[in-house]
Amino acid sequence: MSLHPGPRLLLADEPTTALDVTTQAEVMAILDGLRRQSGLAMLFITHDLELAAAICDRTAVMYAGQIVEVRGSSLLHSDPLHPYTAALAAARPDITQTTHRLRAIPGRPLSAFEAPAGECAFAPRCTHAGDVCRAAVPDLVGLDGGGVSLRPCARASRPASGSNRWLRAPARRSSR
Repeated sequence: MSLHPGPRLLLADEPTTALDVTTQAEVMAILDGLRRQSGLAMLFITHDLELAAAICDRTAVMYAGQIVEVRGSSLLHSDPLHPYTAALAAARPDITQTTHRLRAIPGRPLSAFEAPAGECAFAPRCTHAGDVCRAAVPDLVGLDGGGVSLRPCARASRPASGSNRWLRAPARRSSR
């Protein structure tokens, strides 16, 4: 880690990866103290959505090199809109259930170089993908509350009434 003599941004790229919980807390306390003491903004890059929800004001979720959703961290954590964000949330372990089976996201992750052209990069793995997902490269669109999500994702336009209907089993698709 290094610091410029007068930075305005602290870039923390996976600073807690492979650390035990105690050491992770110590590192986060140091970063937070440095941020507060120096009045810095912090760009925190992580694969840990729980940690991001705990320390970040806003969270951006990426898939295959594309941002698929950006929202306030607590809102993104409690009510994800994009199917990938929802699938990540559903794959988290639930410590209140001892026999809870984790939900896996079908298929394998794609690199940015493997993402299909002309469609949503998550469409091949998405249990909710429809024709609109495979017909156009989605754009980021603004959402109520200042967040963004991909369009034409059907989730981005679902009612924001707290419904989590996308986390339930999807309707069966007709075979062609």
